[in-house]
Amino acid sequence: MRFRLRKPSFLTISVLFMLVITAFGIFMLYPQQTKAAKEVVASQSTLTTKTAKKNTCEGENCQIKQAPIAHLTPKEAFIKGVQFSQNGSQGSNMTKAVNYIQYSAATGYAEAQFKLGLMYFQGVGVQANSAVGFYWIQKAARNDYPEAQIYLAYMYKKGIGVPVDMFQSNYWLRQAKRNGIDVNITSLDFM
Repeated sequence: MRFRLRKPSFLTISVLFMLVITAFGIFMLYPQQTKAAKEVVASQSTLTTKTAKKNTCEGENCQIKQAPIAHLTPKEAFIKGVQFSQNGSQGSNMTKAVNYIQYSAATGYAEAQFKLGLMYFQGVGVQANSAVGFYWIQKAARNDYPEAQIYLAYMYKKGIGVPVDMFQSNYWLRQAKRNGIDVNITSLDFM
C-alpha cells in the first residue's frame, strides 16, 4: 500500500505560518528583552553583603548592631521591606525597602518577586523599567504565585513589556485558576 501525499489546505498552511512566526518572535525577540532584564537584575543582586540596622537593648545601654540581611529568611526580609516602604515613600526608607525586597526576591520568595516586579513597572523606589518588571513578575508566576499569574496574563493580553500573545495569556489564566483564582480574560482591565 502506497501513501499518497495530499495537497495541504489553506488552513493548514496558515496555521503552520503562524507557528513559524510565533517561534521566530519567541526565539529572536524575547531573548533580547530578557537578556537586558537579566543584566539589570544582575547588577542589582549584590544585596547579600548589605546590612540592616538592628536595635539591641540591654538595660540602659542601647546599641545599634549591624546584622546582615542574609541572616533573615526571605519572608522576614520581605516583611521588613514592606514595613520600610510603608514608613516613608522617599529617601533612605525606600532604599532600604528596595534592598530587602530585592534580597527576598533573589532568594526565590514569590510574593517579593511579584512586589518587586510591580515596583519596577510603577517606578516606586526604583527607576521604572518594564523589562525588569516583566522579568520579576514572570519569576513569581513560575513560582505559582496566582496574582502574578493574573498580571502576566494581562501583560500578554495587552502587550505590556512583551509582544501580545493570547496563547500565553490564556495559559497563565489557566495556571491562576489551577491555583484558586478564576478570572475571565475579558475582565482583565485592571492595570
